[in-house]
Amino acid sequence: MVEALIFWALAVYGALAVVRQCVRSIQRRAQRNPHPLTIILIVQHAERDIEGTLRTLMIRTALGTRERRILVFDVASQDDTGQIVQRMTACHDCIDYVRVADDSELLHQLKALCLQSPRVGCIYDLRVNGMVRDVTRDVAWLCE
Repeated sequence: MVEALIFWALAVYGALAVVRQCVRSIQRRAQRNPHPLTIILIVQHAERDIEGTLRTLMIRTALGTRERRILVFDVASQDDTGQIVQRMTACHDCIDYVRVADDSELLHQLKALCLQSPRVGCIYDLRVNGMVRDVTRDVAWLCE
């Protein structure tokens, strides 16, 4: 009898904790943080990693309090990176795709973007080894 009461007390406590977290999440979304988060990804020949990275970003930022925007700059990829990102932009309105010819055009685009939108959170160059891991680790912190 005592074990059953303890079990039910823990079950009710767990259910209340879940309800409390859901209510807090809804309240945070209702407040609408006035500072949106822009994450910039620079990719080249990233067909193997880009879809997983974008899906991870979408999941990690889904419950955040900030409105998010993910910009993918493709530096003249010769593989299917562009098609993968364009397919995801059709499904998710917070993802944008920009193809650039070389690093100088990339720099020009980044300068223009940073001047018009001062709320750029991070710029990740996924052409660097190990950077994919850093993106997924940092984004949860950025969206708080």
